[in-house]
Amino acid sequence: VTSPLEIGQLSGKYVTQVACGRHHTLCVTATSQVYAWGRNNYGQLGTGSSVGSGQPRVVEGLWAIPVRQLAAGDAHSAALTCNGFLFTWGRNSAGQLGLPAEPEAAAAAPPHRTTTAPPANQKMLDSMLDMGIPKARAEMALRETGNSGVEVAAEWLFSHLEEFQEEPAEDKTEEAQPEKQSKSSFAVDLTWLRPHGEKSPKKGKDAKEAAGVPPPSPCARTPRRVPLQGVKYVACGGDHTVILQDSGPMAWGSGVLGQLGIGVQKHCHEPTAISIEGSPKIQSLACGDSHTLFLTTDGRVFVCGDNSHGQLGLPDAEGIV
Repeated sequence: VTSPLEIGQLSGKYVTQVACGRHHTLCVTATSQVYAWGRNNYGQLGTGSSVGSGQPRVVEGLWAIPVRQLAAGDAHSAALTCNGFLFTWGRNSAGQLGLPAEPEAAAAAPPHRTTTAPPANQKMLDSMLDMGIPKARAEMALRETGNSGVEVAAEWLFSHLEEFQEEPAEDKTEEAQPEKQSKSSFAVDLTWLRPHGEKSPKKGKDAKEAAGVPPPSPCARTPRRVPLQGVKYVACGGDHTVILQDSGPMAWGSGVLGQLGIGVQKHCHEPTAISIEGSPKIQSLACGDSHTLFLTTDGRVFVCGDNSHGQLGLPDAEGIV
């Protein structure tokens, strides 16, 4: 196609933003409905499969979530909500999704709560299940928030983490063990909601050694929430992601060419703070395939990453900065 043509399927939906990856495209409408199309070999469309699409498809996992910004990398995608929550999906080979490693643990039933709330809205429940939230706690969150929306329910889960964490055991009899194990496994399975930097509930030395730390998943085919709050902006490079918070920028994913800006050349599977000399106030970010730019509030531009083609604009620098 050598001349612009309108995408008929989006006609009348009032698209407010678009984002392009290497071989996939995203858009969001005025009603916060997210669409995706193109290649989907790593789940970068967020539709739950690896089948590509030549026409826009609704990303059901973001249904009822107010999305304000989209970003797309080589084969991963990101959506930022109006309340500062970040969702990512697609390829995760270098940890570019920023999702915590999840030990294999059976999801136990949540603590009993006495409530007369209405049953969970099925469509909202399906969306939360697509996000990787276990059914029992998704139903509880929707009931407790009166089916006010997926994001409201997710925030309720986050604010009630302490109810699901392991409590000090006073009774070590065999009868007390099943209840203790139930609470412990429920806490472990909520790691996706725990803020970055907050430690998991303490466990015994033997339990830590037995659990281990699994590597990041190779991909996520539906949107998953990154355990951060207060995100203001997001940008995706080829295989890395950079975000902006009030406290400053953070990055994760592929960093072998210095594109993360963290001072070392390595992959980072978790959000890592970026330190910039003079601590300038950053207002915006942009990513190329393997380089990153930071725009300050006073109009200055900082860069890092691959400079093999002069893309950093530093005439005296060669290779990696």
